[in-house]
Amino acid sequence: MPSSPADGPTPTPGGGLAADPLLEPWLVLLVDDAEDVHTGLKLALGKSTFYGRRLELHHAISAEQGLTKAVTLDPARFAVAFVDVVMEHDTAGLELVGKLRAACGQALQLILTTGQPHIAAPEAVAAAFEISHYLAKPDATPERLRTILNVAIRHFRAAMAMQLTRDSLRGLVDMFHSATDPAVLDEMLRGALEQYAVVWQMAYACFPDLGSSDGLSDMAPWVRNVRDQLLHLQVPEGEVRSPDPWAFGAFQAWGCVMRSARGAFRGAALLAQGQVPETLQSEFRDLLYIWGTTKDSLEQQTQERQAQQEREARYVEELRAARDSAEEQSISLALANGELSRLLDFRSGLLERLGQPEHGLVPRLGRRSTELSQVKGLPPPAAAAAKEMADLANQIGAQLTLHDFYSSAQSAGKGRKVLVVQQDKKLRKLIGRALLGTGAVVQAVETAEQGLEVLTDAYDLLLVDWPSASMAQGAVKKAPKLQVVLTTTQSLFEDAGRSIVEMPVNGVLIRNIFGTSDSGDPSAIQELVITAGKLLTGDVFGVEKYLSWGSMVREEAVTHSNDRNRIIDLVGEYATQCGLRPNVRTAAQTLTDELLMNAIWDAPVDANGKPKYAHLDRALPVTLLPNERVSVRYGNDANVFAVSVVDQFGRLDHDLAFRYLRKCFAKGEDQIDQKQGGAGLGLYFAFLATNTFVFNVSPQKRTEAIGLIRMNNAPGENPVRSFHYFRGLE
Repeated sequence: MPSSPADGPTPTPGGGLAADPLLEPWLVLLVDDAEDVHTGLKLALGKSTFYGRRLELHHAISAEQGLTKAVTLDPARFAVAFVDVVMEHDTAGLELVGKLRAACGQALQLILTTGQPHIAAPEAVAAAFEISHYLAKPDATPERLRTILNVAIRHFRAAMAMQLTRDSLRGLVDMFHSATDPAVLDEMLRGALEQYAVVWQMAYACFPDLGSSDGLSDMAPWVRNVRDQLLHLQVPEGEVRSPDPWAFGAFQAWGCVMRSARGAFRGAALLAQGQVPETLQSEFRDLLYIWGTTKDSLEQQTQERQAQQEREARYVEELRAARDSAEEQSISLALANGELSRLLDFRSGLLERLGQPEHGLVPRLGRRSTELSQVKGLPPPAAAAAKEMADLANQIGAQLTLHDFYSSAQSAGKGRKVLVVQQDKKLRKLIGRALLGTGAVVQAVETAEQGLEVLTDAYDLLLVDWPSASMAQGAVKKAPKLQVVLTTTQSLFEDAGRSIVEMPVNGVLIRNIFGTSDSGDPSAIQELVITAGKLLTGDVFGVEKYLSWGSMVREEAVTHSNDRNRIIDLVGEYATQCGLRPNVRTAAQTLTDELLMNAIWDAPVDANGKPKYAHLDRALPVTLLPNERVSVRYGNDANVFAVSVVDQFGRLDHDLAFRYLRKCFAKGEDQIDQKQGGAGLGLYFAFLATNTFVFNVSPQKRTEAIGLIRMNNAPGENPVRSFHYFRGLE
């Protein structure tokens, strides 16, 4: 579409219509509360012309009205403003001057008029407000007004030309650096034409497609005239042609046109008050030729690039289809592998017959041995042997607990409803299919909106990712019995932890369920199934749930605070025997230390429910009563090292656990409890030592804290962490 300075208001450079300094009138603003002043100025100046252009007067009778007119019209087009000093009050005009300068820019020429010169001294006002002239009304003869206006307009033209030149040069530099497509090249041409127009004081127009009729009705008359002349020229392919300049009213018009190798006709035009110099014609023809040939080359490159992009898009689509197919197979294989592992480890008929609590061979042997040891009159050696046999049977039965838990989890999951909200398609499928293994009915959706739409109070469990976590509040209101599991990433868990722990997740905070494995992390899938099973069954206690069947779990009783160091050493020695790396061994000992301090000093309360030992310095010895004694259990399998500490008080309710967890994300003094005894960082250090941190709580009866550390944690590695809280049934 062609552009012309005569089309209307001045736009941004290269943005469409360009200003015509020859045809547009000079805009002059008259602000005075005296009607006779307006009449006199109109009579004196109304028919005057300056530099070939007439005046367009805009009148205002107050400072407020003057500012409104300047802003409502085009502030940048106002050349001169006559402002009376005294209007609404003595300094109304002086205040308006500053506002007009801010609204219309530095090019505006401000002329203060006053009938009371004593109110503001001319020199002080000129220095303070950057005005062009200070005129006493008695001196405002028509001749003097025209002289003042002539000088002001000349200064305005110079200021505008300078500003336009600066803007055009800046635009040209930017465009030459980024001229990689035809549209940018068109903007470069407009910038160059605008430079010529400023230097030669001419109007210009350019035609990216001379034959196009787009915007024809908006063209200035002289632009349409030049276009018609150029359309009649015979132009060989790849050459530039131009007619001789011709008269257009009081001006002279000229243009040139190029026919590109691709068949497009492109042109440029000028309108001058005098003759169009031959040197300028030659430069315009050269500019048009360079523009046209470069544009052809860029358009060819653009077409080739588009064709290449289309080929790449088809290739990407084929890859995506292949990837989706591979993901489906990968998911199926991962789940099949997990299922096979569980079948081999936990569902064999032999283990079922051995471990079933009611009718399994081992539990039956334990019960019969206990009964035998209690028979009156039994010789002591026989009674001791029977008791030992009962203890051995109970230990073996404990190793079969995990197998039994999976069985009960699957039976409890039947008929229960689980909702999965996960944006990631692959994770959504993995989570949904893994939970189907519990026998539950699983519905998986992508967004929070979809989740809230399908959610009813019939659902028992919600697994939601961080992008959709905001739905948790509405979900628990809609389904009060719903339990929530939040799946998030390591970075979000640590960066947004303070926000996460305040959400209504009435059971679990879980880190990235599937790690970085493309086919899913089997241990993470196992953790997810265990989590869902614990929430659905209410059977939450026991570190064995997180270890493979057959793993030996050792147990130590704590009756005195001095036992703490002994047990920490035992855990360290066992970790060394297992061949753990030094960093994993240190983490296991740190975890044991922190959990023991909480269980020994923080958990016990008296009959009134007040803490008994929390105020004591941790260096002071404490003897635990029988109902205060602590149990420590630790063991490992091929994947994790586990430590469990159990107290007999069950004081760590959901809110307290999450309130302490906030310290993991606090900074400075907020992370420290200023209290006698500990510093309040025990949970923080325990959390940092683990990959999975679990609290199982039976209120007022028992608290079990479990820490799981992956055996393959490398030194200096930021471990993958998750946090769980379960309320169990006794």
